[in-house]
Amino acid sequence: MDLVNKTFGNLLVLYPIMKYNRTYWMCKCNCEYGETIEVRTDGLLNGQVTSCKACKVNWLYNAGDIIHNDKQNIRIVKRIYPFEIRKKYEFECNVCGCNGQITEADIIRGYRCPYCINQRVFVGYNDVATTHPEFIKYFPGGITEAQKYTAGSDKKIYPVCPDCGEQRNVEISINRIVSRHSIGCSCGDGYSIPHKFTRSVLIQAELDIEEEYAPKWLIDESGSQRRFDFRIINHNIILEIDGKIGHGKTEWHNTKEESLTIDRWKENRAIENNFIVLRVNADISSLEYLRDNLVKVLKDYFDLSNVDFNVAYEYALSNKAKEVWEYYENHKPITATQVAIELNMCIATICRYLQTGTDLKKCNYDKGYSKSLAIEKVAKNAKERCSKRVQVYKDGKPYGIYPSTCELERRSLTDFGIKFLHTAISQVANGLSKHHHGFIFKYVC
Repeated sequence: MDLVNKTFGNLLVLYPIMKYNRTYWMCKCNCEYGETIEVRTDGLLNGQVTSCKACKVNWLYNAGDIIHNDKQNIRIVKRIYPFEIRKKYEFECNVCGCNGQITEADIIRGYRCPYCINQRVFVGYNDVATTHPEFIKYFPGGITEAQKYTAGSDKKIYPVCPDCGEQRNVEISINRIVSRHSIGCSCGDGYSIPHKFTRSVLIQAELDIEEEYAPKWLIDESGSQRRFDFRIINHNIILEIDGKIGHGKTEWHNTKEESLTIDRWKENRAIENNFIVLRVNADISSLEYLRDNLVKVLKDYFDLSNVDFNVAYEYALSNKAKEVWEYYENHKPITATQVAIELNMCIATICRYLQTGTDLKKCNYDKGYSKSLAIEKVAKNAKERCSKRVQVYKDGKPYGIYPSTCELERRSLTDFGIKFLHTAISQVANGLSKHHHGFIFKYVC
């Protein structure tokens, strides 16, 4: 009996094969899967087998079906067969355009596209290099490694510091690096992103500020000197930046209750001293969050129309310590005090940055040399002050010119019978005093 090219249901007979001393027929199913199966002669003739196993699967969805609800928006591309245990489909997301596979059970449960919720990486859509390119610099493998993970990944890496170039010897998760915008390198400047962002905004608004404001009236009963983040000079306004640490949010050196008590005490002390205390919520270090909260607090007090918040955020992400190192090396010989004046920073902070930079071999700060240079400059300035020629007058009558105030002091007892003091002479010559022992002094060019 020849059954070749005959059709039985969905099965087309291809050719016979001998198996177990019996005749079997290789058949191809005309379904979308095109499965081939071996069927006995009686199975075909009796109508027991008319299709492949795939045809018997009870599929819930067909190719081209759209599943669109509160959680899902996908299009079924095709059914996947064979499958191991659960029925699977190839799908295309109508939101992100990504293709993937999903089980029928997951569709019924309402599982979302794994690329949209960053459970899987799709290069060019949700990888770190695409969504947060500013963090590529932290990956040892550069952009290639950054394309392997999403910004929310808990994968740990040994990050590289973009400022000093050193690779950390401890693992840090990618999502932690992204959320903190830092890897905690020892070369860091020690200020948080919200603090630096606020500083830049206030400076752009042309406000005179004092950072780390620590007045004498803010010393508590234990003798601890408390501080405010910013004092806006000439406006009697204090600005506090409330980050994640402390302020009743998280425990650090104090409990939540203790940190709240300290904040209330500081605020009460400020009000007693005629200050207005403004607080900015800075739980999240993103540009949009910081900008919106800062504007919300300051808009009733100051004009922020000329502030470029993108510039402020770029400054917040920069390393102030690196700026100090570069300025110091590019302007040698220079003292730490001069650097502090030029960069408008605290001298203690400048010295700390320079010492850290020296330890990291990013600059060569010689504390002893810097001190001697400062002393030399003070002596030079003193000499210049004392070397101005001085004209002496008494009752409007001139009594001669002396090479310096110090020389006039030395010769005053002999020439005038009165001991002059060079400091008093300078005060009269500078217009701070009317006379000294009835004499008037003027500098002569």
